Amino acid sequence: MDRLLINMYDKKSIEHLTNHLRLLLKKNQKISVLCIGTDKIIPDSLGPMIGTILSEDLTRDDIKIIGTLESPLHALNMKKRIRIELDNDELVIAIDANKGNRVGEIQVLDQPISPGKGLFKNLPQVGHISIVGTTLERGELKNIYDHKIRLGDIYRMAKTISSSLSLAINDLKINE
Repeated sequence: MDRLLINMYDKKSIEHLTNHLRLLLKKNQKISVLCIGTDKIIPDSLGPMIGTILSEDLTRDDIKIIGTLESPLHALNMKKRIRIELDNDELVIAIDANKGNRVGEIQVLDQPISPGKGLFKNLPQVGHISIVGTTLERGELKNIYDHKIRLGDIYRMAKTISSSLSLAINDLKINE
């Protein structure tokens, strides 16, 4: 398993994340990015925020972004949207928020993720590559609305992840 763990506060986080993603992405692949979460709960808004930023920043028309602030991909609609919107031959990058050791950690894995697992949701595993950002510390959550993270921190993490992903994806086209 290929894995990267960085902190969004690291000055070289975008560089490290971009370089790692470049190793996992291949030329001439159809790519879909699943940006999982809801804008109704701040710690879970990371995915849709990244989806919105990517939709505005990516210069490639052949990349499918599923899950934005305007049209979130969440527990209630995930199974149906994945069935309708994904093609079988696509490389799927799944992005979600999670509970972890330290808020601000970003982890990239070359395996699927289980969205909603931290909240005991039973959703299908998704993705060939997963990117998860820690927005809650383990044990922090008693009530979904009782959290320490600020929206500005979510935005900073979203910008770090989306900038890295945009650079890595756009480089594929330049190097073709």
